[in-house]
Amino acid sequence: MSSLKKRVTSGVIFAIALPLLSACASKSVPDTHFYLLDPAPQKLSNNYRDQLIEVSKISLPKYLKNNQLMMLGAHNRLIPANYHKWADEFGPSIRRALIVHLEVASDTTSYTDACDQCDALNLTIEHFYPTEDGRLIFSGNYELETIDGIAVRKRFAYEETLPQGGYAQAVKQMNALIKQLAIEIEKNLS
Repeated sequence: MSSLKKRVTSGVIFAIALPLLSACASKSVPDTHFYLLDPAPQKLSNNYRDQLIEVSKISLPKYLKNNQLMMLGAHNRLIPANYHKWADEFGPSIRRALIVHLEVASDTTSYTDACDQCDALNLTIEHFYPTEDGRLIFSGNYELETIDGIAVRKRFAYEETLPQGGYAQAVKQMNALIKQLAIEIEKNLS
């Protein structure tokens, strides 16, 4: 009798659990979106320029070294996006974007990601994220390290209101802030 009770109880539990498990399995998962930070490739001038600068070190805080986009929430809580990710490592993406924007901003200096005997531009990013309340924060510092020593060291801090919500809009504005930084750097190095 107890063996029969066990089988009946197991059968009832199985009959109840099966629809619940299939309901969980059929729940749709949102698509994952991948973003590129750097702008579309641009044809840049091949004209001779007086100076060559390597965009060398890009230092990032730990929270920006993964592929998830981050958002700053209430009480300085970072919120990783589960379905919005960088298509490439963030540091190299920032370097590529910065080089493109610096090249466009300058008539006299060429920028590269590798150089043996030239000045080096180092970038340290402290904050770079959208916020829950619709702002975009970008801050840190940059320095030009000449062959003779450090020539320029400057802090930067940008804050913009996002015109509309969403990660796609935030990524577009992040690229625009890198462009602003490139213009500032070029102005300070000229």
